[in-house]
Amino acid sequence: MLFQAAPDNQQWINSLNTQVGNGLHEIANTAGHWIIPIAAVGSVSMAVIQAIKNQTPIRNWYQRFRIRRWLLASIRHNYSRHWIVRAKHELYMRFKADPSQRQDERIQLGNAEGELIMLSTSGDSEAFYDLPIDDLCDQIRKIISVILDYPTFHENLLRLLARGASPADIDLLLGVREVDSTIATSYSKEDAANMFRQMTAAKSRVLSQVRCSVDAIQIAIGFRWKFWLQVASMILSIVIGAVAFDLGAVQQPSGVSNWLKKYWDDLCFGLLAGVLAPIARDLVAAVEKWRS
Repeated sequence: MLFQAAPDNQQWINSLNTQVGNGLHEIANTAGHWIIPIAAVGSVSMAVIQAIKNQTPIRNWYQRFRIRRWLLASIRHNYSRHWIVRAKHELYMRFKADPSQRQDERIQLGNAEGELIMLSTSGDSEAFYDLPIDDLCDQIRKIISVILDYPTFHENLLRLLARGASPADIDLLLGVREVDSTIATSYSKEDAANMFRQMTAAKSRVLSQVRCSVDAIQIAIGFRWKFWLQVASMILSIVIGAVAFDLGAVQQPSGVSNWLKKYWDDLCFGLLAGVLAPIARDLVAAVEKWRS
């Protein structure tokens, strides 16, 4: 019975292979008709976005806005993770808070931002904000040791960057000069050694917190920058796809149903092109990195 069923099994397997092969062939043909124009539109949209990034200071403006917003949140101690709570607090500070308090915030923000730029790029704000976010945060990391070695000279900036650190640790670092002046007169060697260990431990904890804050800045700005680039690429792909459809469309009878069909075709085509657009962006970035 086994040998008699074998030809039937072989015939079934051959039929299955034929059907699967034909199905894959149809999928490849259909994908070929769609993927090429979608990839073309996505590449064009990313090329336009890349040209805008290279020829305009849009990244400079965006990173300036985000870093100033982060510093302002540190000044206001507005660390809520929910964006609605943060927005309500910002609206309150903008419209209902005391004008003198808002003025103090602006002065404190300007001083902290100016100090950060002075230490990072010798006061060149355009060079500072025009750096890619990874290089910008690396530049901030390089000055952390300067801030912690001379905390009394950079008290405002230290408190803003180490906003998650213990206030007692920061106060201990800020009082290091006073402690040094009294160790020789009133402290024993054991007390001095104990105080030195406390200051060293506090400096280590504050250093870790500042590094975490800089990492948080890098992650937040980088994530939102990529997100808005993705949104821009989708919108631009929809526009380019709609224009391409209009230029190459065959004349069809007008009507509400045809208009809705065209609308959804444009939307779906643009969304698919926007999804593929980051692939073209990554290829462009890889080519630029290889050339440099």
